[in-house]
Amino acid sequence: MTFLTKILVFILSVGLILTASFYWNVHFNANFGVITPGKVYKSGAISPEKIENYIHMYKIKTVIDLRGGVASDTLNPEVITDILAERFALSAIDTVKYVHIPSAQVPTEAQIATFLNVLDGDDVFPVLLHGHHGTEMAMMYSSIYRIEHEGVGPDEARKRTSNIVWGSRFDHGTEKGEFLKHYIKSDSSRQLNQVLK
Repeated sequence: MTFLTKILVFILSVGLILTASFYWNVHFNANFGVITPGKVYKSGAISPEKIENYIHMYKIKTVIDLRGGVASDTLNPEVITDILAERFALSAIDTVKYVHIPSAQVPTEAQIATFLNVLDGDDVFPVLLHGHHGTEMAMMYSSIYRIEHEGVGPDEARKRTSNIVWGSRFDHGTEKGEFLKHYIKSDSSRQLNQVLK
């Protein structure tokens, strides 16, 4: 085998492994990811048949569903029946609280206030944040969580939305990227209050 053939085989093998990993994560793992171990997780929509497994495995106490369910489009293909099916499945689990915050891709002040009120409640963590894909609204709200509760700077929170931010919907000059870069922490005493709890 020539050197060039070995390089080509290596590149194809790496490409195949990355493609298989991406396919598995999107189609079988609902883009599930850890934001803060033991505290905050994110995902795409998880089928009602599988969500209980995630709840028990990660000891989730609160599920925050960010899907709209009113108008179905490319970024939010869910309809209200999908949201109701999840709510029904979670209602059978005594240890979990379901919160529905229908959100725009770039949240309004009212949506952020509702989200922060939920997080400031008693006994809410670990939390699962999810939209449809687990890459847009879940990451937006994860960034807001990091800014508000972990003291991460807005631009650093923006950079953590993806392994490769360049060219993403959170890049410089995009609506979401600029929103996060200019996000102003709502309560400077929030982090201190969380430590004291």
